[in-house]
Amino acid sequence: MGGQVAVTEDMAHTADVQRPASALLILPQGMTVTGITTWAVRVASRLAAAGRAVGLVVHGGAAGFEPLDAALDPGLRVWRRDDLPPIEALNGDLSALVAFYHAAARQMAAAHPGPVCLVPTRHGDCFGACAQITMVDPELVRVIGWQHVASDYEDALLTRYEPVCAQLVGVSAHIAERLRTRFPGRTADIWHLPNAIETPASRPAREPAAGRTVRLLYTGRVEHEQKRVRALVAMSDALTERGIEHELVLLGDGPASGEIDTLARTRPAIRRVPSVPPDDVPGYCARADVFVLASRTEGLSVSLLEAMAAGCVPVITDTPSGASEAVEDGRSGVLVPFADLGPDSDDALGRRLAEAVAGALDGPLAALSEGAWARARDRFDARDQAERTAQVFDRAGLVAPRAWRSDRAPAFSAGAGGPRGPGGSTPADAAERLRSVLAGLAGRRLAIHGTGRHTIELAGVLAEPGGAGIVGFCDDEPARQGERLWGWPVVAPSEAARLGASDVVISSWLHEATIWSRRAVYEDQGLTVHRLYA
Repeated sequence: MGGQVAVTEDMAHTADVQRPASALLILPQGMTVTGITTWAVRVASRLAAAGRAVGLVVHGGAAGFEPLDAALDPGLRVWRRDDLPPIEALNGDLSALVAFYHAAARQMAAAHPGPVCLVPTRHGDCFGACAQITMVDPELVRVIGWQHVASDYEDALLTRYEPVCAQLVGVSAHIAERLRTRFPGRTADIWHLPNAIETPASRPAREPAAGRTVRLLYTGRVEHEQKRVRALVAMSDALTERGIEHELVLLGDGPASGEIDTLARTRPAIRRVPSVPPDDVPGYCARADVFVLASRTEGLSVSLLEAMAAGCVPVITDTPSGASEAVEDGRSGVLVPFADLGPDSDDALGRRLAEAVAGALDGPLAALSEGAWARARDRFDARDQAERTAQVFDRAGLVAPRAWRSDRAPAFSAGAGGPRGPGGSTPADAAERLRSVLAGLAGRRLAIHGTGRHTIELAGVLAEPGGAGIVGFCDDEPARQGERLWGWPVVAPSEAARLGASDVVISSWLHEATIWSRRAVYEDQGLTVHRLYA
């Protein structure tokens, strides 16, 4: 796996902005199967193949994610620490991350004098560790804020850490424009740099679909919150009702894998295949006729682009970001509207996806296939990606250093009410708001929706006497259901009444609006739902 580099703290560095900037892409979930990891590995390998000084900084593999088996360019340097604690468990103590990242940056600068671009990904504390390095060694590093998904969480990351970012990148035109709107004074530092894939020079030969079982494919993380894979099961059921013989392969792993496997046992048309190395995915795309995607949000899906490059026709939800930039509806695939269906309408969305698949099969499937491949070749081929990415890094190396303010906690999960302010997921008045709501519900039996960072940082308030009686927690994540938090049970939202709860309080700031829009799951059980930040 490239050249493994031992991390030491005694490496000197120099800064010479006249030389091309080097770069380190950081993977806090380890070398595991995720879209962002695949993106980082491919971009870094392409840059290394082009002669650029680039490396990967890799944590140990995160729980619940499969290892990524990917070939790396021999010139790509890799710093790896399998002994680091899970980033989700740091509680604002970034010292181990700062030492790891800082040492890697100093070694890179010693070998390639000049600023080192740090590209944090996925987790707020990865950004926070990079921000803390700018406080102690601002001349050495330049932080790049790369937004992959138009989500509340990534919006919060970039909003918090924009002051320390030398450059900002959106993987879709929609995301880049959102960045310009949010940071009007940074327009010159904002880039639109699409994801890219290897595209064959001509459309791959494909077996006609007429007269045989239609092959449908989904590739990606098997989960409901973003990818909404339950709607793909509903789509398969609707196709069966229509008498359309098909097979649906879901390629990937994730927290909903067990549920999908259970559903597939009574549905011969559905099969889940565990994650495979990224280089094997194009083979699945080449075999499939239609690529399906039911996501609530996306940036610019690499899985989608891979399918299009193989001539596999996309039938995907018309998410605000990325979908219409990749797919021309009716020419290179089918965009399925879903905003009018509501947040929990998996069955209705499944029927709408089935209708779109049936329409594509009845129409010029071969023409859509040709259009998908041509769109991928013309707009998203990887040949130009390394050069554009290098331009981002070089521009970052030429701008003045940006250091994090010493009066603000750099950690995203810093904890509410700390000496230098709250973290990125918890507003400064969060404890006061929760305390007020609990006081108003005295004598009631309360379930808390959410077991994540916001709840953990407010644990002290939940433990105070005199408020409502807490009977348990609810969480949408299947992997957390059945566990216990501070002795209380964690159940699915649909099971809240079983706890004996009379009311539910949403413990989230970043995702409150989304959770509130889906409160019917509680109200249908006779519970009253309360929010903190309306």
